[in-house]
Amino acid sequence: MTDKQLVVTLEDLWKAGAVQLPNMAVLYSQASRDAHNSSWREKGGFTRPERVRHELLPFGKVWRDGPSPMMEPFIQLRDLLQKAIATTADQLAAAGEALVAIGEAYTDQDAANELEIRRAGREEYGLDMPPESIPQPRMPDDPYEVQVIEVPGGEVEVPVR
Repeated sequence: MTDKQLVVTLEDLWKAGAVQLPNMAVLYSQASRDAHNSSWREKGGFTRPERVRHELLPFGKVWRDGPSPMMEPFIQLRDLLQKAIATTADQLAAAGEALVAIGEAYTDQDAANELEIRRAGREEYGLDMPPESIPQPRMPDDPYEVQVIEVPGGEVEVPVR
């Protein structure tokens, strides 16, 4: 392998570890947060008022008092998906850190090419830049981050995206 090929390979390694994998981790982390926020006050979404049960359905009640029988299977499926997405976000971030560490370790050992490798690995990539930070992924039992917004007639608490 020539020195030029080595520099390009290490540059690609740095870009994957410092830019591409962290950007993917941001997407997965936000997806886990969105899945988490879908559980915000979910019981109300699975419970129909008595009036709706009788007026909108010609055959009467769909279920008796309380939440829909579909609530528990939905929660289990959403929680499983949310855990998988959050775990993927953490693994993508860790893989990116590992690739950067490998590139840095190799660069430290290659004194002849160190300056060129470090310069190539830090060039501007236009829109393809490392994220400022990766949001903390959310797991099903995590607390909600909420904000209060003004609405006509008062205030409403909503989860933060």
